[in-house]
Amino acid sequence: MVIMGPVANEWKEIIMEMVLGNGEIVSIDGDARKLVISCRYGDLWITQPGDPADHLVPAGQQFVVSRKGRIAVTALSDARMHIADPIELKQACLPWQLATT
Repeated sequence: MVIMGPVANEWKEIIMEMVLGNGEIVSIDGDARKLVISCRYGDLWITQPGDPADHLVPAGQQFVVSRKGRIAVTALSDARMHIADPIELKQACLPWQLATT
């Protein structure tokens, strides 16, 4: 996994870009509701607690987290994903992350 780091885009969203190898898993803990997970290439498999469905997110598509708890994102092939929260992620970032934007 390669983490490209938080950056601000033209809409002032904070984005974390990650490159995952086939089979790699990323966990997102806590209240991640409204977080947007976008697949730039490859395929992602996303599960969230209490959701009876798992979600396949192919390249060019996105998924909006709707539940609290641990979110698991699995790369079904080599993949690149962006994680963004247009409103609340800034408040959750560590001070060193905010200093880089």
